[in-house]
Amino acid sequence: MKIIKIVKVEMKKNHQTNQDFPVFKIVDPKTNKLIDLRFTKGCKNKPEGHCNLILNPEDFNIDRSGLYPICYVKNVVSIEPFGKAAKDEGFEDYNPEK
Repeated sequence: MKIIKIVKVEMKKNHQTNQDFPVFKIVDPKTNKLIDLRFTKGCKNKPEGHCNLILNPEDFNIDRSGLYPICYVKNVVSIEPFGKAAKDEGFEDYNPEK
């Protein structure tokens, strides 16, 4: 099993439908920079905020072929909320521009 920490959640607006949708960010294990986290249409267990995702190694991959890497998740085994520990470690205040 692999644990991925969602460290940043932003709300963006779809300009065609005028609806807001969440954009998830994780820390890339190779570069230690923020990358996008996306879920395939078949993924049933999608998170709503900051949390730990428990995944099987074959259920996610990081696509590095584009200008910016993107992590795709096919299936989530379970979701664990951060709770107080996340605020203590500063995950919610993470800002790469600082």
